[in-house]
This record gives sequence, C-alpha cells and structure tokens, in this order.
Amino acid sequence: MRTAFIILFALLLVGCASSPKSAQLTPEQATSLAIRLAGEKAREQGFYGSFQNGQSANFVAGHWVWHSHVEATSTSRYDATVELAADGSTNQVTVVRHGGLP
Repeated sequence: MRTAFIILFALLLVGCASSPKSAQLTPEQATSLAIRLAGEKAREQGFYGSFQNGQSANFVAGHWVWHSHVEATSTSRYDATVELAADGSTNQVTVVRHGGLP
C-alpha cells in the first residue's frame, strides 16, 4: 500500500512539473489582439472606424501595453489603451472619445 501511495504521489509531482505554462504572445499577436479589443469597445460607443494605425504593443513589467488614437471626425477622436497579460488574457481595455457632439 505504501509503495502504491509513493508511486501515485510521484506521478502527481511529474504531472505538475510538466504542465505547460501560459504561452507568451509575440508583439504582432499582442498588437492584433489589442486592435480587435479596442475596436469592439469603440463600437459599444458608436464608433465603427479602425485603430489599424496604432503603435505596436510593448511588453512592459510583465504585460503587454498598446496605445492608439484615431480621428473620428474633424473635431473628435478616440484614444485607446489595451493592457494584456503575457498570455493574451485581457487585463483592461479603455477607449475614450474626445470632442465632437455627444
């Protein structure tokens, strides 16, 4: 019985040690995901433009940070900031409209 317990315990330890860690995104993947998430958030506010001209995502202090803005009209723009965990899970998506009509 004791031998079976030791074998079971060893198998559990090996299983935990070999579990894959969260994959880290490439800068291109993080940027693409951030653009998509910012677009979804902007559509909730009634903007259907594109953030394609944004900067590439940067890996800062263990997470991805991406910023962009797009001119909606001659008097308004949308600023977007997206923060992602290293594996791409969303931490925060902020889209703010400046100027223009309410």
